[in-house]
Amino acid sequence: MSGKKIHRYLGYALGEILLVVFGILIALSINNWNEHRKKRDKEKDILQDIQTALISDLSDISLSLETIDKAIRYLEHLEEYAKGEKLLSDTVQRYFPAFLWSFNFNPMLGPYESLKAFGLDIVNSDTLRNEIIRIYDVQYDQLYLADEPLFVKAQMAVENLIDKHFRFTGQVKDYMSISLAPSNIEALVSAPDFQAALTARTFYLYIYKARILGVESDVKAILELIKEDLDDR
Repeated sequence: MSGKKIHRYLGYALGEILLVVFGILIALSINNWNEHRKKRDKEKDILQDIQTALISDLSDISLSLETIDKAIRYLEHLEEYAKGEKLLSDTVQRYFPAFLWSFNFNPMLGPYESLKAFGLDIVNSDTLRNEIIRIYDVQYDQLYLADEPLFVKAQMAVENLIDKHFRFTGQVKDYMSISLAPSNIEALVSAPDFQAALTARTFYLYIYKARILGVESDVKAILELIKEDLDDR
């Protein structure tokens, strides 16, 4: 085989090899682009689900704050009766149920659980990912008070007061509609355990309100981050 033919053959072979290599590289590039697009589409779906859940949580937080403010007002009225700043009347009866109102926070955790199952790193933004983790794993946990000494102390004070001085009246449908009637209202408002229950319950409500306000602010901030992220796509 002459030298020219060898060079021509090697040139063809090299050309074919380069074409195959380029073809493989192009195919890999297209495949990587498709995988990246699928990942970003999945990230978008998850962020939209989390956005919907947080908006729902924000609505629940708003309702809880309204109920807490109402309970604090009612307890402050009872404080005035206990100090003799108001004369006892039938209207005082409406304030006693504030001792029992519940403020259970039940966030929508499904989208966050889906995110963890799929992999937290699917959220491309480090800032957004860290804020989502913080709200669900740290901030929301602050609103579960069942085992905290502050809550337990307030709950025990209220339970002791009710067992000693109250009777339930009417039909109990929920905590917001429950009726409480003191056995002896004059003895109740002057009793030391009444003042103790008022103080413990009111302090607990102010602490809980502060926590909820902090969570509310953080949820709003995360919703803004999610909106910015989705708008940039």
